[in-house]
Amino acid sequence: MSAITKEGQIILAVYPCQLVPVVFHNSEVHKILRMSLLERFMTTPIYRLQQDSEDLFNPAYVTMFTKSYRLPPFLLEVPSKLFYHDQLRSMNKNDDELLSRLDLIKKKDIPLLFRGIKDKSFKEDTQSWCNVCEAIECVKYFLKLRRSGIPTEDIGIISLYRKQVS
Repeated sequence: MSAITKEGQIILAVYPCQLVPVVFHNSEVHKILRMSLLERFMTTPIYRLQQDSEDLFNPAYVTMFTKSYRLPPFLLEVPSKLFYHDQLRSMNKNDDELLSRLDLIKKKDIPLLFRGIKDKSFKEDTQSWCNVCEAIECVKYFLKLRRSGIPTEDIGIISLYRKQVS
């Protein structure tokens, strides 16, 4: 997200280590464009990480959001250490009572599930991809979560492709 104030100040609100540009060109330009705009800004002196300061960044130019409300601590730990100078803190609390009802989660202390699907993705008349087996698996998990008592509004299913959603 970006905005320009009345004074002409540009405000970028993004994670510098995510959403890099997608470039389909093999050249020197490709190497430059693989870095996000915010990452490029953060290589300049006024935005650069300050090793010898109490503040990691110059607070006049960079504000780092350090609270995550989406990820539980066990999921936030690795990206916090690898990309955010161990500054991220999870405000998310696992609902132990809810987790105890979910039979699809085997380790209640780590409520995470990976499910591999062997099937081919395809494009029809659009540029968007679809994988029917993945979509069916999502519906099955959605129904299991609903049967476990989780309200529909508390279930999120994310897909990169519009066709997959439809």
